[in-house]
Amino acid sequence: MGFGQDTHTCPGCFFASNEVKVALIYLLLMYGIRIPDGVTERPQSLQSSGEYLPDPTAKIMFRCGKWKESVFNGDFISHIPSMARDKLVLIHSGTG
Repeated sequence: MGFGQDTHTCPGCFFASNEVKVALIYLLLMYGIRIPDGVTERPQSLQSSGEYLPDPTAKIMFRCGKWKESVFNGDFISHIPSMARDKLVLIHSGTG
């Protein structure tokens, strides 16, 4: 989806960008993602017209639940924009 350029930039593009980042961080915080047991090598990427794409047949595993480590204890949280950080704090506390 395009948001325009220069003077025609949509005013909501930065908000939308932050919302996508918050959604991605939420998924990373709330779900464990890993390759199946016994798989030792990274699946080969597919190349098509100069682009690399993930293998659509590769198996990955998801688990519902929080990680034991918390990004709120480290330096990571300080690099998140304040608007997104506030939303993450609400999600982490269970009120968001």
